[in-house]
Amino acid sequence: MWVLSRLGAVVLAETVKWLTVIVGLCCLIGISPAHAAQQCYYYPVYFCIDIDPPAKPSSISAPGSITHGYSGSWTVSWPASTGATSYQLRERFNGGGEVTVQNTSSRSFAAAGKTLAGSYKYRVRACNSAGCSAYTSYKTVNLTIGYPTTLGFTGSNSATTDSNGAYTVTWSAKTPVLGSYRLEQRIGNSSTWTNERNAYSYTSKPYSGKSTNDYDYRMRWIFSLNLGSMGGWINVDQKELPKSMRVEHPPAKPATPALLSKSSNTDTTYTISWSAVSGASRYELWRRTAAYGGNYGNWSRIRNGTGRSDNESFGNGHYQYYVKACNLFCSTKSNVRTVNVLTLPANVGSLSIGSKSGNTDNSYTVNWTKPDGRVTYYKLYRRQANYGSSSYSSWDNYVSPSSPNRTENTMGDGHYQYYARACNESGCSGNSSIVSTTVLKNPGTSGTPSFTQKDNNQDTSFKVNWTTASGIVDNYQVAYRRVDYTTGTPVFVGSWTYSDLLPATARSVDHVHTTDGHYQYFIRAHNDSGQTDSALNYTTVLKKPGIPSGITFTNNSHGTRDIDGNFTVNWGA
Repeated sequence: MWVLSRLGAVVLAETVKWLTVIVGLCCLIGISPAHAAQQCYYYPVYFCIDIDPPAKPSSISAPGSITHGYSGSWTVSWPASTGATSYQLRERFNGGGEVTVQNTSSRSFAAAGKTLAGSYKYRVRACNSAGCSAYTSYKTVNLTIGYPTTLGFTGSNSATTDSNGAYTVTWSAKTPVLGSYRLEQRIGNSSTWTNERNAYSYTSKPYSGKSTNDYDYRMRWIFSLNLGSMGGWINVDQKELPKSMRVEHPPAKPATPALLSKSSNTDTTYTISWSAVSGASRYELWRRTAAYGGNYGNWSRIRNGTGRSDNESFGNGHYQYYVKACNLFCSTKSNVRTVNVLTLPANVGSLSIGSKSGNTDNSYTVNWTKPDGRVTYYKLYRRQANYGSSSYSSWDNYVSPSSPNRTENTMGDGHYQYYARACNESGCSGNSSIVSTTVLKNPGTSGTPSFTQKDNNQDTSFKVNWTTASGIVDNYQVAYRRVDYTTGTPVFVGSWTYSDLLPATARSVDHVHTTDGHYQYFIRAHNDSGQTDSALNYTTVLKKPGIPSGITFTNNSHGTRDIDGNFTVNWGA
């Protein structure tokens, strides 16, 4: 048993030894399928530790901008990355090539003595024996070389722009008076600076008549000083950072905007357009609105761009427009273009006849409802026909009321038809539907009946006559009643007897009354609306009595003779 245990130990020891040798050889020749690198050790056996490249730094920091009179200095820094043994920092100036400015274990870099103004970009990566991480994003430092400006501007539109080329450059007095202190100017893309004014003697310089361009100004101080044993001569040329003024004269005033695609006020869509103006890079279109017939509100800018037209779509109202041509500044406004939009009113709905209970009413109202849209007045049309006829006259716009009704007074007999149109300043709507009404008053009173062909009361036959009743008469009727003959003025009572309807042309009728008495008459005129009775009149029939029958004597003493003179004479009826 002991022999087997010893033999197993020897075999295990030899196996470990050869495995260690194999792993060591793999490490030495760089075989590592799963990791970027390994570190190998022998104590006295070989063993290896797997290593990965570090992560990139989480950030990079530096000041955003630096301004200095002669040169700039700043520090770039970044946080540590786990497992990093060094950091590579690279720099790029003004978009040029990129160079490594530091490759150490330090996590900061001091940039010093930078005399070239411009953009400095930095990025960093972390490294170890397994390799390097990706780079961070760029951090930019903008360096400006020069002294802060002491210049200012007055009389300009803003601190950097002017629209008429007239402004003043100002600066503070400088003491002590040493060397040359002056205002300098550079125009446009020129590299030449010109001496404009002795800045010791003045603290401002006015300008006028400047044309459109960029104007840069700076203060410059030049002097030489002998320090003797302390350093000899020093020469100073101190230039402040330039301050710019952009002069840009506004374009000329545009022409009045044109109105396109609009033939009348009823068009609700249209186009406002305007001509190009030299020197303009954009245009402003301004608009204000008012309800139709109302007051305008405030102006508002509705377009600001390079286009030279605008499509509009509006309901009823007044719309005013003007244009400004602009570059950095805008011209004076153009003349105003006024656009009126007023659609025709909607059609009037159904008309109705009011205040009329029947055809005998010859005063009534024609009514309708105000339609949608602006309405300033109405046109009311009427035509008429004789009663009983279907032949109408022509339509007549006989009145134009401002309200949706019309009162018709004391209209004559006939048939009337009406329609209405709603109108405004743009014109009138279509026709409404037609409404009809009829006026037929009761006939007027005919003349009081008269009697002809009757010489005296003994005449039992005679004519009853009357005169024409006014108005429309379809028929006449003759009515009478009788009372017994009496002396004096008779009192008539009792019912009436009516004739058949007589034609409207009748003016008399024959009557025969054989019975004595008083006969009272009136004439009744008829039409479709009713009847009207004339005044009353009467005539009398009284015939002569008949001859009495034979005479006889009574109470005589001797037949035909009487001796005492007393007798009675008798006769028949």
